[in-house]
Amino acid sequence: MRRRWILMAGFGVVGSLRFFGLRAFAETETHTLPETRVVETRIEAEAEEISLEDLRSGRYTNLGEVATEIPGVNGVKRAHSAVEPVIRGLGWERVQTQVDGLPVYGACPGRMDPPAMILQPETVQEAHAVKGVPSVTLGPAGTGGRVTERTVKEQLLYEIGDPRAYVTPDCIADFTTIELSDEGDDRVGISGVRGRAAPGTLKVSCVYSAGWKVTGQITYCWPEAAAKARAAGELLRRRTEAVVGDAFEEFLVECVGAGACFGTAPEREPDEVVLRVSARSPERGPCDRLGRELVGLILTGPPGATGYAAGRPRPSEVVGIWSGLVPREEVEPRVEVLE
Repeated sequence: MRRRWILMAGFGVVGSLRFFGLRAFAETETHTLPETRVVETRIEAEAEEISLEDLRSGRYTNLGEVATEIPGVNGVKRAHSAVEPVIRGLGWERVQTQVDGLPVYGACPGRMDPPAMILQPETVQEAHAVKGVPSVTLGPAGTGGRVTERTVKEQLLYEIGDPRAYVTPDCIADFTTIELSDEGDDRVGISGVRGRAAPGTLKVSCVYSAGWKVTGQITYCWPEAAAKARAAGELLRRRTEAVVGDAFEEFLVECVGAGACFGTAPEREPDEVVLRVSARSPERGPCDRLGRELVGLILTGPPGATGYAAGRPRPSEVVGIWSGLVPREEVEPRVEVLE
């Protein structure tokens, strides 16, 4: 079978959006800005082919590894032999993989199966990477979808809070004044947008190290699956605290399948229940100890344990976020272009 593999990345404007008569209102003054048009501009993409010699060399186990031979394409290791291609700093969903013209996606939420790893290089007749805007396209050979009044309305209503006061750094927009018009295939006109003057403050978000966390799980089967899972969770807590003391800020034991989501027990005894234990601590050590004790439950806990093939859970750092408002005059805009 002749297979054609394409790796594409980039940004683009699909169709066109037009903005007419955007108005900003101060307390007593009305200002009308000139008409602004945002129209699709086609930028020629850079396409570089992966040589057939590389595909047949036997040095690579999947196309993700082959792609890293192309200048400008880097790779991130995701699993034993899985490589996720990165183009111009873009990876995962921002880089599209196509096989014979159809997009291919990974199924693992942990990103352990990048689409580029599904094919062995020796089964591919042609492979190339496209770096540029045309990677964002419509139709079955691209990202799919349509630009219509309905899709634009859905996007306008997404997480906006008060539609009469949508706060942005440039103005406070009134989304109830927006008028849409169908201007042809994948073209929607936007006009009549009104609003108020820009707010006197700007939002700032800061991230900081907020300690460590760990989560692990074991499945317990019938009979008395829920009772065994709860007993195992309590045993795990006691064993860990006997070593680390009162080191956890949060400690959560859940029995998934026995009322973990809604707090109501099932009408009949479940055939299996997943014990899920999560904890957070300012230090890594207690979280690491909890992961070690969890593995010990398999042989020194309630019987009927299974589903632990992932191994010992590892601690991960918690990144906290703080958001607030600062006076606009305290912020000096600066644009730096790196080439």
